[in-house]
Parts: sequence; C-alpha cells; structure tokens
Amino acid sequence: MFQKPKYLQNSFSLVVPRKPFIRRKVFDFEKKLENLYNQPQITNIPDEMNPDIPRMVFTSKDGHSQIIISQLNFILKIQYSPDWQFEVFKGKEYILSKVSILYELLDILDEKCPLFCGFNTLVQIPAQEEDDESVISRIYNLFSKDGNPDSFDIYEFQIKTSKVLEEKFFSNITIQNYRNWNIDFVGEGILKLSNKGIIESGIQITGDFNDRYAFNENEFYCSIENQAKKIIDLGFGEVNNMITKIIGS
Repeated sequence: MFQKPKYLQNSFSLVVPRKPFIRRKVFDFEKKLENLYNQPQITNIPDEMNPDIPRMVFTSKDGHSQIIISQLNFILKIQYSPDWQFEVFKGKEYILSKVSILYELLDILDEKCPLFCGFNTLVQIPAQEEDDESVISRIYNLFSKDGNPDSFDIYEFQIKTSKVLEEKFFSNITIQNYRNWNIDFVGEGILKLSNKGIIESGIQITGDFNDRYAFNENEFYCSIENQAKKIIDLGFGEVNNMITKIIGS
C-alpha cells in the first residue's frame, strides 16, 4: 500500500541560557565556520526583542544545511535533496558529523555544555496510489479505537504521543495524513485545492526527541556531546519504529 519512506528534514538544536548580546559575536562565529559555511545573513532586530528570533543564519557551502543562531539556541537544519531522501544512513552520518561544530561554537560563549538538546525528524510515506480514504483508514485503524472510519466523514487525522524514556528523554511523535497538489491559483492568488489535483497523499511522521526531561528534573544537568549523539541515535530509532508499525502492521 505504501512506497518507501522519504526523510525530508532533520534539525538538531542546543539550548543555552539567554545571551542578549550574541550578535556582537558574529565575527567570531564567522571565523569558526569559514571553511564550511558562507558569510551569515544578519537580522536587524533589537537585542531586547524576542530571544527566539534568529540573529544570524549560516548556509553551508555544500548547500545542504544551515546553522541558525538566536539568543537561546543553536540550530542545525538539514533539508535533504531527492537522492538522499531514501538514504537515512547517509543523513544520520551527515548530521552526526556536524554536531561537534555546534559544540565548538559554545566555546565562543564560554559555555561548557548546553542546558539540553533536541532532535527533529520529518518523514513522509507516500501511498502507492492517490487513495485518500485508504490512507486515513490505515492510520485511523492503527491509532484509534473509536469505531470504524467508514462511518465518519474524516478529511484530516492527526495523533500525537509523548513518552519518557530512561528517565531522561521526551519522545514526541505526531502522525497525520498529508496531501500534495499541483497548485492551481484562481483570481487574486487564491489557492484552489481540489481532490482531482492531488498528486501525492500518504502518512507524515514528525519526531521530536530531546533530553529536556532530565533538564527539568535535575538541578545541575547539562547535555554533553556524547549525550547529544545518543539523542540523535534514539530519535532516529523512535521514528523508524513508528514507520515499521505503520507499514508492517
């Protein structure tokens, strides 16, 4: 019923105590990243404004990743090209190779290690045919005990679970159906999304794996680099287990 899963995106983040004047370190970051990343885009935002807003964005010279820096975090964001979307092991190796770079950036801020880390994965599993009803029926039957989907006019279905592993990690998984269209604009740029225009439908999995539970529960916790690599490994494992459940059940 389903095609091979496509791994579309990964991101990995280090969360640090707020650094209101981080933008003043831009030349230090640029020097550290100059061999792998292009000159950054700088956002002209007052230091006192929302600390989550990126202050600088570095794009890799190979074009596959970005490092996004705000007053609260460093985020490595990877968008996979079509030839890598089916090669999960290549993606895992790539992101693991970049983790040390993020930790080296902490030295510029005199931070020994981040408060906690997070790893996100976006996967889509296309259906063999553009059969919306079968896709929704599949995930509804797997994750809902509330009757038979055939008796409902369900157009969208989403379920989110959150669990604690090893008394350290949160594993958050969101499962939903998705659709891709040939976009058809009508007057005034209004989108017209007809079922006849669907070119792909399937199941989307979003994984969010982090060690915030340990941060919440332990006063002096910080996330060392080896822990970060474990988070990536376990995060991939959680998503892959869900893929197996959906495809193999």
